[in-house]
Amino acid sequence: RAQWQKRVDDSKKKKDSRKNLRKFKRRQAEELPATDFRVMISRVVASDPTFPVLDLSNHFGMHGLSPAQRVRALEKLAHGRCLEMVKLKQLKLDDACAPALVALLRSKHPLEAVSFELNNLGEAAIIEIAHAIKGHKHLRELNLANQRSAISTTAMQAMVDAMEDVPSLVVLNLGDVRDAGMRWRVQAATT
Repeated sequence: RAQWQKRVDDSKKKKDSRKNLRKFKRRQAEELPATDFRVMISRVVASDPTFPVLDLSNHFGMHGLSPAQRVRALEKLAHGRCLEMVKLKQLKLDDACAPALVALLRSKHPLEAVSFELNNLGEAAIIEIAHAIKGHKHLRELNLANQRSAISTTAMQAMVDAMEDVPSLVVLNLGDVRDAGMRWRVQAATT
């Protein structure tokens, strides 16, 4: 009987320790991404030269923010001077985020590659982005493909016009370009 009771007690202890471990891991998974997110933003703002690439693609910390908080976080990215590559894929960015994205593109960061892929940027936002990249000195690659809505011909026209004004821009990904003339202009501008 004593051995049986000991086995039951040991079994309960193991079960409790597994349960506590699961709780700890769950809590850690909930807390760490937000902390990492804040640390990444602060490193950008502080112009940390060891942090030239910011990848917030589908980041838990960004998804946990309200739309207004998301805009404020994006606005902070415009501060600093060290980013060379920014990936903001699949973050539910929409037209309300456009001014912050434009500020990032016009910032003093020596941006070479930017990805706003898999978001919800509409015609107005893409036209604002096109105006922001005109005359950019370092930008080599811009990815706007796979927006929730198809990119309008007007927005594509603005983007291709801007690309022609940025000789360093060799990759412009707009996704599926249905208009043959526009597709030819994109190919001509990137070669």
